Amino acid sequence: MGGKVQDIKAREKDGKGRTASPINSPARGTPSPKRMPSGRGGRDRFTAESYTVLGDTLIDGGEHYWEVRYEPDSKAFGVGVAYRSLGRFEQLGKTAASWCLHVNNWLQVSFTAKHANKVKVLDAPVPDCLGVHCDFHQGDPKPQLPSLAAPA
Repeated sequence: MGGKVQDIKAREKDGKGRTASPINSPARGTPSPKRMPSGRGGRDRFTAESYTVLGDTLIDGGEHYWEVRYEPDSKAFGVGVAYRSLGRFEQLGKTAASWCLHVNNWLQVSFTAKHANKVKVLDAPVPDCLGVHCDFHQGDPKPQLPSLAAPA
């Protein structure tokens, strides 16, 4: 006795609910990974097939530097900086709220800088380690893409 959701709700309202308990249903096995509760206590800000790692320190002045080492067989990834206003489903470098260095190792290797959906191909070999140097000169929070530099 199947039917549309509206029909089922109408039958339940009339006291003629479902005959089988959903608790014993074979469909009630392991939940989908997308439905599993996160171990991060509701702090999930970004959701996608890829992973996003967020820093835990607010950067609002001074100089900051960090490096990211990656597995050589990584298909593609980006490392960068974003304003807190970056949207939940936005990618680094696709909007004016973020900047990133992006490495693509799929079919053709590319090393690029991205900001506001503009891409600049970097004429340098892909390094083993990516470093980000964030310098807020006198508190000016405007990163300068032209100042990208590769380590010597």
